[in-house]
Amino acid sequence: MATVKEVAEMLRKPKGRVRNVASKADRTYNGHVYHSKAEALWAFQLDCQKQAGIIRSWRAQPKFTIWWPVGNAKICDMILDFEVQSLDNTFKLQEIKGWETPEWKLKKKLLMACYPDLKLEVIRA
Repeated sequence: MATVKEVAEMLRKPKGRVRNVASKADRTYNGHVYHSKAEALWAFQLDCQKQAGIIRSWRAQPKFTIWWPVGNAKICDMILDFEVQSLDNTFKLQEIKGWETPEWKLKKKLLMACYPDLKLEVIRA
């Protein structure tokens, strides 16, 4: 576990790099800074699919709130990578993953329990 001083030092490093995160320039596509280089590349792919007439539209980082049904309490928000609208006006969610953390696996289960009709596609980076 890093101390507060170590974290502050990491954040001051040149190039804006923090533990296995690509630089801001590598994660930027079309003026939007994505969470990873793979997401930025996928955004480019989605633009190509839209121009080719394969999909109707897409948007980055749709947010879903996960609620606890007893007492209607908010558990957390889950921000996915992309929402894609196909030509037949159906929607699917896409998540770009290099690896699945235990936290993400749990949030995915909660998301699917709260929104059982969602179509979620996990794309391996």
